[in-house]
Amino acid sequence: MATSVLRAGPRRTIGHIVHHFRALVQMPTDLGLWAECEALMRNADRPAEEAASARGEVLRDEERPSYRFYLQHRAGMDAGAVTSWPAVRSLYWLMRQRATNPRAFGTEMQGEPRSEEDKVFHPQFWVMRSTHWILFGACDPSMGKGETSDPSAILVGGWDRELARLCVMHAEIKRRLPSKLEADLIAAQREFHCQAIGFENNNAYEHMRTTLMQAGITAGVPLPLIGITAVVGPEVRIDSLEPYVIGLSPRILFHAALTALLGELDDWPEPQTHHHYDGLTALHLLWHVASTRARGLPRIATVRPHEDGR
Repeated sequence: MATSVLRAGPRRTIGHIVHHFRALVQMPTDLGLWAECEALMRNADRPAEEAASARGEVLRDEERPSYRFYLQHRAGMDAGAVTSWPAVRSLYWLMRQRATNPRAFGTEMQGEPRSEEDKVFHPQFWVMRSTHWILFGACDPSMGKGETSDPSAILVGGWDRELARLCVMHAEIKRRLPSKLEADLIAAQREFHCQAIGFENNNAYEHMRTTLMQAGITAGVPLPLIGITAVVGPEVRIDSLEPYVIGLSPRILFHAALTALLGELDDWPEPQTHHHYDGLTALHLLWHVASTRARGLPRIATVRPHEDGR
């Protein structure tokens, strides 16, 4: 069950401090399960709502496919969440409002009256996946399962060689143990067949990178983990993405269903209690590996043999 607490976040303005109360004080730990639930909210709940409307009825939560999914995985989906008034606003209801209209949720429920001018990133979206994309991945391997640990992030994007654009198509951000990170990386590679996966290899993470590559070979799914050493702080790396995300023709586009990653883009650079922008540091890795390696991939040409067999 989600924890209940009433907490205010102070923000300084000229001459005084304003306290903003948040309905969702701390995000759930397993955002991967919530991403699946939000996909059902977007795709499966709507036909059910339309069918109920045609009967002259209002669809109850118990009849929503997304709510049935939530009930099946409630323990995992509630873990780590802290809400201010669960007797009135349930965690499921809050997360549904967040998925339906993130901007209104931030303003009305989270006390974040930030204007568009205050935000660093203004992401734009891709709609249709192309078969010509070259797929790349990235992993920020932060680990741990406790509430104070950093989440790890696995991202996948398709590089459009014609337009020189990166289309982010998969983002899984959650706290996990080393064994879970290994399993999730192998599962992502099995699904997407990335040409290369950028992997932060500072300090002990280099040993982890080689260990994960050996595990991938054992599982029959080689992991092309490319070590990338961070030489500047995460703030510098994340800010460096700005010119590629904003503008009339941005180089990085996003899928609208990637709510956790989009939430980090929306919040940056405000300090957060429920995440440390691991999705954005992984986005920097993904941009780096895709933009520097996509044009260097060899092209295999089919040549008709000579008539003499040469």
